[in-house]
Amino acid sequence: LNVSGHTKASICVPVTGDSIAVVGTNRKLLIFSKEELPQLAKGKGVILQKYKDNRSKFDYLMSNKKEIDLILSEGSKKAELTATQVIKRVKTKLGF
Repeated sequence: LNVSGHTKASICVPVTGDSIAVVGTNRKLLIFSKEELPQLAKGKGVILQKYKDNRSKFDYLMSNKKEIDLILSEGSKKAELTATQVIKRVKTKLGF
């Protein structure tokens, strides 16, 4: 496998089955049929996932942990508001 520049190969394994499963750093699972992938010249890899923008955001958040706390706090407030509204609707439907 040949890579250049800042490109990094995480894992390179020969395909033995009829499908290929890839789990990215974003925890997304992608499954490809072997027939879906192009066959390239020897030494040329097939890029199955690429995370340019997400990686820079991840790096930013890892170096600014207070930003993570802020995002989680905002998410918690939104979730609490939604949960309160749902519980109120459920109670109304049940006659409470």
